[in-house]
Amino acid sequence: MTTKQARLGILLPMSLLAAISSLSCGGQLGAQRTLVATDSVSSVSFSPNGKTLASASGFDHNVVQLWQVASGDNTATLTGHEEYVLDVTFSPDGQILASGSRDRSVKLWDAASGENTATFNGHTDEVHSVAFSPDGKLLASGSWDKSIKLWDITTGKTLFTLVWDVTSGENSPRFPDHWNSVYSVAFSPDGRTLASGSADKTIRLWDVANGNNVATLRGHKWYVYTVAYSHDGKMLVSGSDKEILLWDMTTGRNISTLNGHSDRVSSIAFTPDDKTLASASWDGTVRLWDVATGKNLATVSASTAIPSKKLIYSVAFSPDGMVLASGGFDHAINLWSVDIVARKAGQ
Repeated sequence: MTTKQARLGILLPMSLLAAISSLSCGGQLGAQRTLVATDSVSSVSFSPNGKTLASASGFDHNVVQLWQVASGDNTATLTGHEEYVLDVTFSPDGQILASGSRDRSVKLWDAASGENTATFNGHTDEVHSVAFSPDGKLLASGSWDKSIKLWDITTGKTLFTLVWDVTSGENSPRFPDHWNSVYSVAFSPDGRTLASGSADKTIRLWDVANGNNVATLRGHKWYVYTVAYSHDGKMLVSGSDKEILLWDMTTGRNISTLNGHSDRVSSIAFTPDDKTLASASWDGTVRLWDVATGKNLATVSASTAIPSKKLIYSVAFSPDGMVLASGGFDHAINLWSVDIVARKAGQ
């Protein structure tokens, strides 16, 4: 590594994997930079070019904030939601931001200007998760009203609403769905399937073309708080109370269980090469895992000194895999540098 690379925290992705793998299980790392948001941070998301980080906040301010990754500057604060913003994500081309909120709405924002370009209403409870399809034409939203909605982002029309009819106990209108709150939604890389995690302890897979429930994955003992596809689409990962399950998407079978967290697993992300996982938890830690072996490679702790505010809600890798971001209840957004991981490994 050159002096300039060391200063900037730059390391090739394969070297990142080697550096992480050299760490002892449970090793502690420090954040390269800590950004202070206006409120607790429920979600973090990198732009596709890796230059901008979006964060969602709530309780008092109910905003989406944009940060320049290189400098750490807060470049914009987007206002409009009336309650806690629970999730935020960039469109695949980076031009649009989508956010979901406790105010039951989904909002679209122009990522360059910060203008609120559209508001989608229809959910009857808080919107906990939003996800763009890989082509950027559709947006999925998961809500505590037990439903998932698929939106056409151009027209704002709802293409499908996946909801269980609790009165009749039947699928309504023709789409089987979760019978409890939906915490997380994620599109497969080919855009054909939508995965959802729910408080009914299941993960459901949906055919995006017709809304049919094509598979239900069971194995968690508690609520499923987060789901994420690997970049090659061959695996799905899900997080629940203290445990993480890896699923083979060809067979639908659970192929690995990762244990180590002492509280709910709130967010999970794959590195771009799909060889490493990062998980965020209410136990105040971010853990790195070797996907092939299930080994806990390293543990990073929340920056706060206040135990009651240690909860970490969200984690995300930059598109090049060189930076890991986390956000939590303590208002802090921690950016973990690849260079810091490498230096720790060399000690």
